[in-house]
Amino acid sequence: MRTRGLDSNGIYGVFYAVNDLGTAIAETRHHREQFLSATAQARMELDMRVYLVDLDGDLHDMRGLKAAQPLVCHNDNHAAGRQLARTLREAGSNGIAFDSVRRTGGECVAVFRPPLLSNARQERHLCYVWNGQRVETVYEKREIGQGDQS
Repeated sequence: MRTRGLDSNGIYGVFYAVNDLGTAIAETRHHREQFLSATAQARMELDMRVYLVDLDGDLHDMRGLKAAQPLVCHNDNHAAGRQLARTLREAGSNGIAFDSVRRTGGECVAVFRPPLLSNARQERHLCYVWNGQRVETVYEKREIGQGDQS
């Protein structure tokens, strides 16, 4: 199944990242719930990974513009946001920095140019518990070493 992100028409990729764990969970929880609902998925636990990556480049800054650009910054209808992103990308933009629509105070980036990204590494392992209707719980999975089981 081909999916389209906020800033992509499905033809090219866009790398999404956020500035903190709470925003990462809010954003991915929302999108996992949409997908799992659309596929009528039964109860399950979904393994997720948190990755850290270095970003070095200038982005178009759309943070703080939700009131001025409500169609571009809409929670569910991404048509205007996609069009703006397509226009910026075609004009050579590296990407967009924007406010999370899922978590107040959260910041997101949509990066159009992969060379701006480096040093990707896994930071932690999460589990999203899907109850058949929503993600009801998110918890961290950690390995406990052989000698640390007390």
